[in-house]
Amino acid sequence: MKLVKCRQCGAQNRIEAHSARQIAYCGNCHYQLPAPGAVRLMQLLFRYKYWLILAGILGGVLVMDEYKSPAKPSYAASKTAQHVNPQPAYPPVAIQPGIQRISTNAERIAPLRIKTPLGTESYFVKLTQAATGAAVMTFYVHGGQTFDTEVPLGSYRIKYATGEVWYGEMHLFGPETQYSEADKVFQFAVNGNQISGYTVELIRQRGGNLHTKSIAPSQF
Repeated sequence: MKLVKCRQCGAQNRIEAHSARQIAYCGNCHYQLPAPGAVRLMQLLFRYKYWLILAGILGGVLVMDEYKSPAKPSYAASKTAQHVNPQPAYPPVAIQPGIQRISTNAERIAPLRIKTPLGTESYFVKLTQAATGAAVMTFYVHGGQTFDTEVPLGSYRIKYATGEVWYGEMHLFGPETQYSEADKVFQFAVNGNQISGYTVELIRQRGGNLHTKSIAPSQF
């Protein structure tokens, strides 16, 4: 175990070791904890591994096509190749985990905890009004992390998008974004002298009482 000081809030965090597969975050403010340069490089390579693999495949295809092309005599006239530049891909966007947007002025007093499974995917969670579908709050949670917050009293549905690389709220996780919705209506209310809340585990498990379904991007 080692102590790592958060650059954002100064809190001391106890972690077992730095990992290329998982980024460590401050338990107090959820800011990314500093890591050695070699570890940060491995984290970047691991995070964008699919892009690197795709680039390698495309490079290999281009080389093979060039190799298979018949040689032309040096004195033969040939047309100048016109290469059409592809549209640039939208760049990844840096994002801090936690609350991203609040679309209500109502007092937030009901507890909500969101747990996500270990892995390279992150989760963009949307809390919507059960009656109207209007968005109330959005959260960003890294895979393997637990996020605690408070929400206004009311009846809500929970939708979430998942992916590995964040491109902003317009593109979310790009073309590979997966969209899901919990089939349950969550009732946050006052019961006697207690306020009811929920712990939502977005982790597949046998005997779980929360069922989800895939939805279209237009339903998110």
